[in-house]
Amino acid sequence: MTKMFEYGGIAIFVYPNDHDPVHCHAFVNGINLRVFLPSYRIEKVCEGKMPNVTVLKRVVEAVKENRNIIGKEWRRFHGN
Repeated sequence: MTKMFEYGGIAIFVYPNDHDPVHCHAFVNGINLRVFLPSYRIEKVCEGKMPNVTVLKRVVEAVKENRNIIGKEWRRFHGN
């Protein structure tokens, strides 16, 4: 897994052996969230309480601001 960046306590990762469609993982407060691109739909991956709306908005903001970097890393790993 490649840690792309940290954004206000949110760690963003792209996994090399992951599945389509294009997405990244955001870790916040111990919760793993999958964020799909380009829709920015969020899905909780693990057990635990879904973060509140304010935190989810920050996650989307972090991914949007860095979507080109995330997409480039996804293509490097997955070729699509």
